[in-house]
Amino acid sequence: SDSLISVIVPARNEEGTLGRLLGSLSLQTHPAHEITVIDDHSEDGTADVAPAHGVQVLSSAPLPEEWLGKPWACWQGTRHARGEIFIFLDADTSIEAGGLQKILHSYLRQGGLLSIWPYHRMKRLYARLSALFNIIIMASMGSFTVRGKKARDLGAFGPCVVCSRGDYLAVGGHEAVKGAILEDVALGQAFARAGLGLHNYGGKGTISFRMYPTGIGSLITGFT
Repeated sequence: SDSLISVIVPARNEEGTLGRLLGSLSLQTHPAHEITVIDDHSEDGTADVAPAHGVQVLSSAPLPEEWLGKPWACWQGTRHARGEIFIFLDADTSIEAGGLQKILHSYLRQGGLLSIWPYHRMKRLYARLSALFNIIIMASMGSFTVRGKKARDLGAFGPCVVCSRGDYLAVGGHEAVKGAILEDVALGQAFARAGLGLHNYGGKGTISFRMYPTGIGSLITGFT
């Protein structure tokens, strides 16, 4: 597609992970036209990582009343973006070789809202516990079931979300889910209600992450 692609990365205290994502994006055979990192009031060196990769950084404005941090960061990213297609990525993900093109092709084939749950890389034993929670998350969205595609997806996966600018604005974007703790689920439901289509996939061979690399304590905190 010749459509302008805008990658939007909300990041809060992701100094240790953001570089891996930005490095993986720079190695794509069909790179995004623009990448914007929204620094969500980080207390570490997150804001310094992006310029080192030639990526623009947007400092998040103070959090308005009734908004939560991630929806606010994403919303600001879309206000700044010039593209016709938005790809929202969590800062702890990494795109596999050729992965961005696969994501884009899947989106262009399906339309609506495409979300992808990253392949989970496990390097330590406790990470297998995290993998169990990941399976529960995917199952709870109705993304795999004995009824196959006859079952409707119940929400979207937050780590990788793709949609057009037009559809995003039509449902109200992150402004419509500004107070939702699970903003990804709420955004997916908004697309489904609008009849725009909601499509969830697993990300093996396309996008991956290593959840909670600092230990089991961060795993417990994260899922809590």
